[in-house]
Amino acid sequence: MLDTADVRSLHLHSLDSLLADLVSGRPVGLDADGTRRFALGTDEARSLLDWYRRNRPVWSKAVAKDLLPLLVDAAAQTPPAQTAASASSYTPGRYVPIRVEILRFGGVQEYDSDEPLGIDFDKRLLLLEVHNG
Repeated sequence: MLDTADVRSLHLHSLDSLLADLVSGRPVGLDADGTRRFALGTDEARSLLDWYRRNRPVWSKAVAKDLLPLLVDAAAQTPPAQTAASASSYTPGRYVPIRVEILRFGGVQEYDSDEPLGIDFDKRLLLLEVHNG
């Protein structure tokens, strides 16, 4: 079993690193300490996700009849092992918000209000997303 240090939390993934981990059978952390995890349980599911990873144009379309043979063939393949993105290759996000709008968010605003609650930042605020590990 993997140590919790080997499990990257969902919020630290890019789409590409998330797909690489799931296709390779590595779990993804669902909480801050990595004790709750998600992983695809079968080789077929991992192979199908890999097929979708390689065929991104079909993501926004309904599953068409002509795709079914391709999906059946993909499910029969062995899922590839992909290298996990290392923490050193992680590029932290940097965000400088100037305004936040909240609409009906968990008690922050009255439910019957149709107007968003706006918070304007009068001073520069820098939010950093970093890997803590």
